[in-house]
Amino acid sequence: SCAEFIRLCWKREELIARMSAEIAPFDALVLPTCPVVAPKLDALEDDDGRFWEQNALLSRNCAFFNFLDCCAITIPMQRPGDLPSGLMLAAAGGHDAKLLAIAAAVEHILLQP
Repeated sequence: SCAEFIRLCWKREELIARMSAEIAPFDALVLPTCPVVAPKLDALEDDDGRFWEQNALLSRNCAFFNFLDCCAITIPMQRPGDLPSGLMLAAAGGHDAKLLAIAAAVEHILLQP
């Protein structure tokens, strides 16, 4: 119903405020972009159920921060020839410029031989 939708929107706003307060003491949260390494596409082409299962799993960490209106960036971190993997940095919404500066510094460190 319309009333339930409005209540859900209010609840989301409360969760966003709580999350922002919880992570305010930190410059950034550091976590994997995905909880597992993404499978090769040919392993999913013939199985729609497995495709959607993997899609939900792979987007889980990002979706959490999107829902809570945070900003986040992913830095690729796989070795040449490996399947893609990423390091995600996240912060409260509105801290995009600060997070981008932190990501640039972290990327510089990761690219060191």
